[in-house]
Amino acid sequence: MRRLLLSLTALLLLGSVAQGQQVTPSGYIGIACAYNVALPTVTTGNWGLVQCDNHGQLLLNGTISATSAATATAANPSYSEGQVAPLSQNLSGYLRTVLPSDAPPSVASPTLTAWSTGVNTTQTLMSGGGWPAFILSLKESASVTAGAVTIEGTYDGSFTDNAGAAFPLLASQLMNNQGQCTSVSVPVSLITVPAQTLQLLVFPQGFAQVRARITSNVTGGTVTPTVNLLPVAPYNVASCNPLAPGNAAVGTVGVSQGFAATTTVVGSGSNLVVKTGAGNLQNAYVTSSAAGWVFIINAASLPGNGALTRGVAAGNLQGCFELQKGVTDWQASINYNPGPWEAFNTGIVVGISSTDCPTLTASATGTFLHANAN
Repeated sequence: MRRLLLSLTALLLLGSVAQGQQVTPSGYIGIACAYNVALPTVTTGNWGLVQCDNHGQLLLNGTISATSAATATAANPSYSEGQVAPLSQNLSGYLRTVLPSDAPPSVASPTLTAWSTGVNTTQTLMSGGGWPAFILSLKESASVTAGAVTIEGTYDGSFTDNAGAAFPLLASQLMNNQGQCTSVSVPVSLITVPAQTLQLLVFPQGFAQVRARITSNVTGGTVTPTVNLLPVAPYNVASCNPLAPGNAAVGTVGVSQGFAATTTVVGSGSNLVVKTGAGNLQNAYVTSSAAGWVFIINAASLPGNGALTRGVAAGNLQGCFELQKGVTDWQASINYNPGPWEAFNTGIVVGISSTDCPTLTASATGTFLHANAN
């Protein structure tokens, strides 16, 4: 290294009198080069100077001409070892590079086909990997009364690589774009304030492709999705689940937390039996045609009318909140994601009462009851 530095210094001092500028812009590295009419031959074991022409431009081996075409594809190509591959570009004309961060600034895809009814209807949201996040905007018509969608991913592009099915994105990968680390329920309910656009921030986290699948019929209107691909995630989604005070993470151990798979239960009427045994409530959403209160009870079935005991024992009332007046109905929801979830040792029942807590008076005014638990 010392010999190289001395040689470069000598080159600068003893070179042509017509030296170029030697001020290096901030963030760049200055390189000294040698100009030779005839390029020198460097023998094995010796070092040589970087070569440039008489204008100071570096000489590189190989050329690119106007006929050096690049192949345009929607998805990232794959090659086998030793295969000669052409330059690759996406459909917008940007050359693909090794780093996904070299993707162009956020790319808005055309508005996708509007959703109306059609359970299990799918639409591709992200067709190529490398995007750390994207915004999914769901524009609802004023008359949507029901519907839900599941966001799914695949590593190999087949959407059958999860034991014959797609991988559903978890609540930790879906955030409400209106606030950092504000997770949403899974599947995503399409019932919000009429004519409102719900914006989801989706973190693919390694999936090659991502799609949306209707899991509950869209009724009463339509929902139109639009996707905006982001080259840089707005924030690190891992920061949304920090360690609790007093805990520490040291290395990786093969210990399972033992949580069962998430179960989604929907219904209507006076109550929704979410689980008939012990479990954890992740979230619940209720709409009603009349005012009232939502009771969350530690039981395997709805108990009889009357005063309940507040507590966490079997048959106790563990949660209670009042329905709020919306535009056309009364609504209430509770969300324990990303955790810790509310634990129940007997069962989980979400009920509607026409009387305030803790006195239960079952009311069959529920137009839509939805809950996730494990």
